[in-house]
Amino acid sequence: MAVAFHVGALVMLQAMLTISTFAPEREDLNLLSVKTVQVSHAANGAAGSSICKIALEEHVGFKRVWKYSNGEPPVEWWQNLEDLEDLADRRIAETRVKVAQNYGVDFMILSITGSTQDMKDVSDGTSVKKFKQWNRKFFKQISAANDASGKPHLGGFCILPLWDPQASISQFADCLKLGSLGALINGYDTSNTGGDFNYYITKEYDPFWAFVEKSGKPIYLHPREAESKGFFTQFPEMRVSPWGFHVETAEHVLRFILASSTSFQI
Repeated sequence: MAVAFHVGALVMLQAMLTISTFAPEREDLNLLSVKTVQVSHAANGAAGSSICKIALEEHVGFKRVWKYSNGEPPVEWWQNLEDLEDLADRRIAETRVKVAQNYGVDFMILSITGSTQDMKDVSDGTSVKKFKQWNRKFFKQISAANDASGKPHLGGFCILPLWDPQASISQFADCLKLGSLGALINGYDTSNTGGDFNYYITKEYDPFWAFVEKSGKPIYLHPREAESKGFFTQFPEMRVSPWGFHVETAEHVLRFILASSTSFQI
């Protein structure tokens, strides 16, 4: 079975996307080109022009989310997780947004950290309900934080229960109504797979990808650590950002491309 691969709609590989996609309500951010976005410094209180910056993969996390996911965050994360429990907290609106502005970041796209999407148990439907609750809380708080700062500086990518393609369609549709700018998905999923890697390229995922294409919204493919074999068994530290993230993400893109070819049957 060949899986359709819609390049424009499916995958965004940690690249800068256009303001028109992510912040259409920001009239002060004028799109001048696809790759380079310039804005009037009037928006920043100064004369002239500068490059506009959009921060991607700005992760947030909730302690209650980690409780249901595979693995644990590093110990030093817990204090920050406490701070991120409530995005609508006045400190978030007044500090995080203000720091972003000070460093020339005009718009931040938040996402619930990718590691938490891998669930310990998805057998009874509880995890699907949890994802729905977390997404609703997430976008409600983004809206509250924007209201507190007086300007829409924050947007968000939703998370999806991709072990269940049909539930993912329903949740993506719901999140788009809540203001989601797209979805952030893991490079692979091992929820209830017995350790096998699910790359979302089998026939069951055709309706999901068709919905994504129709929505016109991007999917952000979030890196995961490379499989521990060969080179990575000797140098495990390289499984993540120094090298493994890039290898794993590149191979996943190739999986999409090859699965869409009639020469390969999945």
